[in-house]
Amino acid sequence: MTAIINTHFAPNVRVLQTSQILETDSKTITGFDVHPDHADPELMDQLQNQFQLPHPLIVQKQVHQNRAIEYSQKPTNHFKHRVDACYTRQSGHICAVMTADCLPVLMADKNGHWVAALHCGWRSLFQNIIPMTFQKIGANPKFTQVYLGPCIQQDAYQVDEDFVNGFTKKHPDCEAAFTTISAGKSHANLQQIARIQLEKLGIVDIMASTDCTHDMTNKYHSWRRDQSTKRMASLVWLLPDSF
Repeated sequence: MTAIINTHFAPNVRVLQTSQILETDSKTITGFDVHPDHADPELMDQLQNQFQLPHPLIVQKQVHQNRAIEYSQKPTNHFKHRVDACYTRQSGHICAVMTADCLPVLMADKNGHWVAALHCGWRSLFQNIIPMTFQKIGANPKFTQVYLGPCIQQDAYQVDEDFVNGFTKKHPDCEAAFTTISAGKSHANLQQIARIQLEKLGIVDIMASTDCTHDMTNKYHSWRRDQSTKRMASLVWLLPDSF
């Protein structure tokens, strides 16, 4: 269900993962969807109030590329920027990405100085969204912690031989993230690709969800399973210093 995730991040860092299920005091909501084009305003208010979000959930236009933006002020308008990653050094500014099979990567400084949210589908990973965002943040990898959220897991993520060859031609160090090609097909592991790229940066403090968005039909939306425009969101923010 939609819930705060118990990570090993600093005490002033909060992580929230939405799902199809939103529990309220009076009932259980199923089919909960955060996409701004069709989200229920009352349920979004409920989300904010229930989990004490510092402001309404705001998302950017995700374009499966490698651009990132820093929030020096609170985001106020949906889709203001065409980016797949956001980060902030300010408390009370939510960094969030939407997914429905793609991998949400949440990053935080070990001492709670900054947080980031990255939308990592294969296209963004192919275009090095992780190292490019981390370079913009300018952080120390030894003091960086990462949470890999729910996504389509390897057993459900079948790709063809040309996909594997194209990806590994640019990223030969990611060959281990693909199963052996059989009958022109392989299975890709988005979380492993992300781990490889993170570890290449010197980031080793990584935890990961084992949930599969494709297989957990009653919990998550899945583009590959349903071709639906409904989305989950992964949120990370810094609490005020006085918290």
